[in-house]
Amino acid sequence: MNGIENIIKRIEEDTDKRIAAIIEGAEAEAKKISADYAEKCSAIKADGEIRAEKAAEERRTRICGANDLEVRKSILAKKQELISKAFEEAVKKLSSLSDEERADALSKIALRAADGGKGEIILSAGEKAKIGEKILEKTAENKNITLSAETRDIESGLILRDGAAEVDCTFRALVMQLREGMSREVADVLFG
Repeated sequence: MNGIENIIKRIEEDTDKRIAAIIEGAEAEAKKISADYAEKCSAIKADGEIRAEKAAEERRTRICGANDLEVRKSILAKKQELISKAFEEAVKKLSSLSDEERADALSKIALRAADGGKGEIILSAGEKAKIGEKILEKTAENKNITLSAETRDIESGLILRDGAAEVDCTFRALVMQLREGMSREVADVLFG
């Protein structure tokens, strides 16, 4: 897991600059929306008569509350989008590792998924041709892990099959599993 954490850390560092620019734009947009609604609230209050002051104040409060809610929803949506982009970047970075790095990572993943048991490694046709034998060599410590003749139309990563049971060890699946537990940490890194 240490290798994946290091990769994710590198990805986070690489995307910090881009994320900062996106956040800055989102905050500027939020300030503009807030300023527009503040002006509208002031105009409503100034145009109201004394006996309508209470009604105007209530309306201003509702408009400002709705504005605040919309701004918070907009910021939250932008943050969720940025978190998704960070995890997508992790998948892209993992998929773009060199053949040797991918073979090393996938062999470790296969050994961990087999957990001392047996398994058949299923790769995409391209991955099998490029690094299938390297992965098999690196998993040689477990003689019960074999390379399947079958290939699948998958992104980078592997599927480990043991009989009818299959474990999805594609990089996308692994990163999405990490996302469930790490979204808060990623948000803290991205947004302080």
